[in-house]
Amino acid sequence: MSLDVLLADQHNSHVQLVKKETDLQMMNAVKELGPGGVELLKGGNIKDLTRHILLQSDSARKLLAETFPASSAGTQPKASSLRAAGAESLRRQRKVDQAVQQKVAQETEALRKQIREEAAQRRQLQDELRARRAAENDHRQQASVRVRSCTRFETNPDF
Repeated sequence: MSLDVLLADQHNSHVQLVKKETDLQMMNAVKELGPGGVELLKGGNIKDLTRHILLQSDSARKLLAETFPASSAGTQPKASSLRAAGAESLRRQRKVDQAVQQKVAQETEALRKQIREEAAQRRQLQDELRARRAAENDHRQQASVRVRSCTRFETNPDF
């Protein structure tokens, strides 16, 4: 296997890993945001998107319920409670990002190990092939019959 093939395989593996990571991030974003959140994201309305994300989070809802009892349901939440809920959301996002990066690193290391093993096996097979070819060439040289040149060649007249 040539270096070009190995580099192409490494590139293809990297592209697949990036695609997996992108798909996973998109799936998590859709799961976390929901269809309404994706529309808000497309619209670019960050404040509404932040509020939407915070209200979807169980911990943020719990914090808001503790901060604002049911009697004050019509009032706006305090900025400190929104910050706390946002910090919790960011902490969870970082944790997910770290888990994804760790998984990518594990898969990358596994692929590199597999490439090293295959390269070692390829070198071993090439060495074995060279040794066999050398042995076959030696055997052919020893087994070849040398034909002496004819000094005198007489034809049969009856033929």
